[in-house]
Amino acid sequence: MSGRKPVLIEWRWVGVALAVLLAFDVTDIAFYAGHVLSLHGLAPGWLQTKLFDINREFGLVEDLEYGKSLVCAVAMGLCARRRREIVFVALAALHIWLAADNAMALHERIGRVLGERLLGGATLGLERPADLAQVVFFGTIGLMLIALFAVLLRRAPPPLARTGVILLAAAASPGLFGVFVDAFRATPAAVPLSETALIILEDGGETVMLSLATALCIGCLRHSRTWGRSRVAEPAGVRA
Repeated sequence: MSGRKPVLIEWRWVGVALAVLLAFDVTDIAFYAGHVLSLHGLAPGWLQTKLFDINREFGLVEDLEYGKSLVCAVAMGLCARRRREIVFVALAALHIWLAADNAMALHERIGRVLGERLLGGATLGLERPADLAQVVFFGTIGLMLIALFAVLLRRAPPPLARTGVILLAAAASPGLFGVFVDAFRATPAAVPLSETALIILEDGGETVMLSLATALCIGCLRHSRTWGRSRVAEPAGVRA
């Protein structure tokens, strides 16, 4: 008997989707490396276009991230419709909020306000009060999300609870790169390191983790096709 605990995710589809998305991610990171080399005269000049700069808004990576977030939100919305569980509604809303934050830099704007008005200029070793405020804001939102999902999943069947935890962790993981690596870049410890390497770690890591979240949402959506059939097949009075 296998010791694997069941979840509401079709892992084969996760693997296929992740392989496709990672192929795009690696290509985008390779274009960025070419972009940096081109700026130093070591690669063709056409790579100098800002489209290949992963550290700028509305480049190839950024546009792909919006597409991934849209897929996640739609997948979770469809899962909510099929399963009729509020946790999937919450996950869809979370991906919409994360996409809005990515597009409008909400955590950076809020961080500037918090840094100027509430933290009294404290930096705790970071370059600016706004950098510390971004970390505090992200941590506060993270704790609120954990508390919310703990309430939503408290009485959920174990497979649904495990699935919700996996999807929540995957959805939040890009922020670990987008906020915490960005904050690390503002510390003295980052000075000896290559700025290009740190940009790849931050923005490349963010888009790779978003690919993982997207693949998991696709796998969950694929698995949701069996929910209706499995319930019909259950004997009367039996509920998973």
